[in-house]
Amino acid sequence: KKHWEIYQQTNHELLSLTEVIFSLEKTDRAVIANKSIISITRRHQDYLYVISVNVENEPVTTKLILPRAKYSGAAEVLFENRQLNFKNNSLFDSYQPHQRHVYKIKIEN
Repeated sequence: KKHWEIYQQTNHELLSLTEVIFSLEKTDRAVIANKSIISITRRHQDYLYVISVNVENEPVTTKLILPRAKYSGAAEVLFENRQLNFKNNSLFDSYQPHQRHVYKIKIEN
């Protein structure tokens, strides 16, 4: 893709996540096993969101440990048209260099 198209897509994604990013709802952080991945964890309207990025120039696979709660269904990976199943409150995923993933997980009440 051309740079401008990538900037437009990034802007679209950030705008769609504005309420999530600035949510004041309390939640614990997800713990990511690989130090090449940085993230923020937010709770918004009965969903947990983990916004993460690989900051290194090498591909990595890692485990994400979600905060203690009951989750239903699978984790939706926003903007990628895929889902991940979780096991024991953990997700496993791979990242290409500098790739981001945004996970949306339904919290059971």
